[in-house]
Amino acid sequence: MFERTMAPVLFASALAVLGLLTGCGEKYRNDAEKQFLKAAKKGDAEAQYELGGCYEFGGGAERDIDAARKWYAKAAAQGHKKAAARLRLLDPPKPPTADEMKEYRRNAGKGDAEAMFQLAQCFEFGYHGPRDPDAALRNYSYAAKKGHEEAGKRLETMKEEMTPSEAEVKKYFADARKGIAEAQYQAARCLEFGFRVKANSRSAGDWYRKAAAQGHPKALARLGRAPKRPTPPRKRQGRK
Repeated sequence: MFERTMAPVLFASALAVLGLLTGCGEKYRNDAEKQFLKAAKKGDAEAQYELGGCYEFGGGAERDIDAARKWYAKAAAQGHKKAAARLRLLDPPKPPTADEMKEYRRNAGKGDAEAMFQLAQCFEFGYHGPRDPDAALRNYSYAAKKGHEEAGKRLETMKEEMTPSEAEVKKYFADARKGIAEAQYQAARCLEFGFRVKANSRSAGDWYRKAAAQGHPKALARLGRAPKRPTPPRKRQGRK
């Protein structure tokens, strides 16, 4: 059913992109919206998700955040994880205060699952610092292992969003064995989070260390090592 329903949708999407790039605009936008809408009204979750994207970003339809929420919600209600993720980003949780953030960090260090969950949200949405999806994923995982139900759901969704393709994972490991630092770092992530391979923290650590040995900043940060700064040369004092 999906292939039959989505074929015209994908074609319409291509037309929408073509219209935006060429300036043909309105005709293609309207055609795309009609095709998505037709499939979405029939209950196709993928079409509902794509239609939500059209409204959110203004590609294939006039930008309408309320309409985007509506169609993402319909798709999410059918278990569409990417739609649920977009809906979550449109309506993020309230950012914590600086004092609350300190408390989350303190209690998370003590093993409190709710604090770990809240800390994960801060990393996910970039509250009190840059966004860090990997740190978010780790903290959701820690909280989920302690029985935090919402953390478990978010962990599952984030892993689906972040998982690279099978071909990408194969290339990471092939290039990692050739000594390429970025590939070593990516291979480590795959092993840490179980992206298309069985999770193995020891092997992940090995690849992080290999990447860090070449000065890879993210690998160094993961291992808790600050990148070494070059020491400025000392000025020679002239003879008196």
